Amino acid sequence: MKTIFLSAFLAITLLATASGTKDKTAASYKTSRSLFAEFGRVDNVKWSNAMNDMIKADFILDDEAICAFFDANGDFVASTKAVDFNELPKNLKTAINDKVPGANILTVFEFNSKTERAWFVETELNNEKKVWKGNGFGSLTRYYVKD
Repeated sequence: MKTIFLSAFLAITLLATASGTKDKTAASYKTSRSLFAEFGRVDNVKWSNAMNDMIKADFILDDEAICAFFDANGDFVASTKAVDFNELPKNLKTAINDKVPGANILTVFEFNSKTERAWFVETELNNEKKVWKGNGFGSLTRYYVKD
């Protein structure tokens, strides 16, 4: 289920790995520099193509799996990582518990870009799964996956 949610999330944000694309064996110099500027020195980066001419970098940083996305010019666009519900800001946890009391929390992802930090939470209640988008102030809205 985590894979399905992650795929849907990334597709909606136009960051999902495109099917049928060839893996990059090496990123451009500028993309590598952008990765370094955003995350510092990281080893074992797996580069691949993504939708809309983006480049995806998968790597481990401080024992956390990170997916970072760069545009065709090599500039940083956004990153995602799976997090635990307990790592969410207090206001957001309260909002989720108020909005869907008793729901099972299936997946939580943190999304970071230059202009936004958000969390996506997949819940299940009475066999109904929903995805929510929230911020650190406790704002929570239903997130709809569009085709």
